[in-house]
Amino acid sequence: GSLYRGAKPVMWSVVEKTALAEAEIEYHDHTSTTIWVRFKVVKAGTPALDGASVLIWTTTPWTIPGNRAIAFGPKLDYRVVEVQAVGESSLATVGERLVVASALAEQVLRDLKVTAARVVAEGIPPAALEATICAHPWRGQGYDFEVPLLPGDHVTIEQGTGFVHTAPGHGAEDFDVVRAW
Repeated sequence: GSLYRGAKPVMWSVVEKTALAEAEIEYHDHTSTTIWVRFKVVKAGTPALDGASVLIWTTTPWTIPGNRAIAFGPKLDYRVVEVQAVGESSLATVGERLVVASALAEQVLRDLKVTAARVVAEGIPPAALEATICAHPWRGQGYDFEVPLLPGDHVTIEQGTGFVHTAPGHGAEDFDVVRAW
């Protein structure tokens, strides 16, 4: 029992061309650009998700190429909202449907400069989310794989959309969620 074979993400130094120990990694204060990304639902776990997009918010935009899943909070409540009107410089589109955590919906709509929206569906069950498959936002450009929705206890409603874009090569929590799948 003292020896086992396993897998885990390993930080890599591109300068030194070697793996880094956890103790060698130093994080400095850094301000990142935040991005909002739509992941179009291609297989809906419930009819309420047909034609919708799962919306993520991230402060690590450079990890989008490594995205392989989206984590949701299995104890959180989710809804589908349809954009009805947008303000100046909004990147939201009238008529689009977005899936977000219910507790964050109002803030998300404000941040996206959506001036009017209606709730299409509420209380999307975790089983329906887990049965949903999305397309990578760069589908058609070499990213033609399925992006499943997976339960993750690390997903909170402190900020963002209630969905966490998951790049298993870029973080331990992401790696653990995908590995458990």
